[in-house]
Amino acid sequence: MLCPLLILLPATNCRSQVDEKFVKVNKEFKIPLDSNPSTGYKWEASFDKAFLKLKADRFKRPAKALIGAGGTQTFVFLPIKKGETQIRFVYKRHWEKTVAREKTYTIRIHP
Repeated sequence: MLCPLLILLPATNCRSQVDEKFVKVNKEFKIPLDSNPSTGYKWEASFDKAFLKLKADRFKRPAKALIGAGGTQTFVFLPIKKGETQIRFVYKRHWEKTVAREKTYTIRIHP
């Protein structure tokens, strides 16, 4: 009897994504991300405070109220000076070190 052969290949990091945004100084912009805090997961943002100010971090449930359903976590930023910077988001439980997802935005700030 032959046993099946299982070959494991190294996985690529498909949890990470990079996007680009063009914004203007002193004009707020939003970044909405799918989120489900009922599972303990939440997006956390890391960014350079010399370029951006976080104005809000809000969660909105879906229109249809289902137990355990996800929603949208929206970050509102205010660009405070011209230049280029990045915002790195990680989706994780605050008590765990493991990151479930990552997303990075390159922000190009124009006058």
